[in-house]
Amino acid sequence: MDLAKPGESPEAKSRRGEIMTMLSRMSIATVSLLLLCASSMPGSAGPVLDRVKQKAVLVVAVDPAWPPFSWRKEDGSFDGFDVDVMTGVARRLGVEVRIEVAEFSAVISGKWQGAWDVSPSVTPTKQRAENLDFPAVYAFGLGSLAVHRDNTTIRTPADASGKRIGAVKSSEYEKYLTREPFDILDIPPIKYQIDRPVVVSFETSEGGYESLAKGNGVELDGIVDSLSTLMSEIGSGRPIKIVGQPLLYTPTAIAIEKGDPEFAAELKGAIDRLREDGILTSISLKWFGIDTTAR
Repeated sequence: MDLAKPGESPEAKSRRGEIMTMLSRMSIATVSLLLLCASSMPGSAGPVLDRVKQKAVLVVAVDPAWPPFSWRKEDGSFDGFDVDVMTGVARRLGVEVRIEVAEFSAVISGKWQGAWDVSPSVTPTKQRAENLDFPAVYAFGLGSLAVHRDNTTIRTPADASGKRIGAVKSSEYEKYLTREPFDILDIPPIKYQIDRPVVVSFETSEGGYESLAKGNGVELDGIVDSLSTLMSEIGSGRPIKIVGQPLLYTPTAIAIEKGDPEFAAELKGAIDRLREDGILTSISLKWFGIDTTAR
């Protein structure tokens, strides 16, 4: 639209047009500068990362009865492989760590509502990725079968067919027993060796071990769990023994609520540094006697 004034000379009109163009460019530059400043202001990171940084605390959801990964000691504090790993992650982020109790089914639902910031020991699957993000894999699990040490009839995994076999509810070990399709990335082909077991699900692995420890065939005939956990249970005096070779090989990841890529990047960087520094390996050797963190 021409806003020329009556009697305005062509030179004045041209000069006024140049001024308007300059002002327009300055407005665009000003808006761009404001947007750039806003992106660098405190609070511009993702919502969870902002919360962690502001409170200077990383809230970690764990199973309270899952040694050697995580458990609550008599004094109320927590210990275990995952506790040590997440403490190391928190230090890399420059914050403190606080351990909170959570049921596994609640964790994988993704409906945390800010109760926790992160949960370790979650096997990443496509289905779970609908509710969660998995910033980093930090260990690998060998799913294995164990029976009561007095058992003399189950000498191979195939001998457990049709028997009462326990596993943590919603875990990859329960899926193995029920033969639900696995959607884990990079998992080797699985050969199912236990046919038609009577699957007994537990909210925590502790419940399964207590049931099996009551006697050979009293409540359970066997249990499927990670090899490292089974070895730890045997070392602590559980009356169980491992049967045959591992049944499956699965990655273990950190899980977070969806929608905070900045937080995910920070966690991945922390795990990468722990691995490069050899700290992940040291923590694994401390708890399992083997390196479960190597690919």
